[in-house]
Amino acid sequence: MSVHDRKNLKSALESAILYLQKQGVEEARQDAWLLLEHVCGISHSTYFVHSEDEMPKEQQEQYEALVRKRGAVSYTHLTLPTKRIV
Repeated sequence: MSVHDRKNLKSALESAILYLQKQGVEEARQDAWLLLEHVCGISHSTYFVHSEDEMPKEQQEQYEALVRKRGAVSYTHLTLPTKRIV
């Protein structure tokens, strides 16, 4: 996975699934989808209509970073808002 290779939503999702499977994530397909949904703010129906659309560079960078992290930590730890203690 590399931002140098600009991807559409479909190829980004497929790459993430393969990566997570190689990392031994049992729910690779579900986690890859949830991360895509989280980063892009899209629903399944929006995905199917726009799956061939190119991802904006910033979203692709964020998505790939979260997918790489997901290989080591749970999905919940990646998407929970952080609390700031003052």
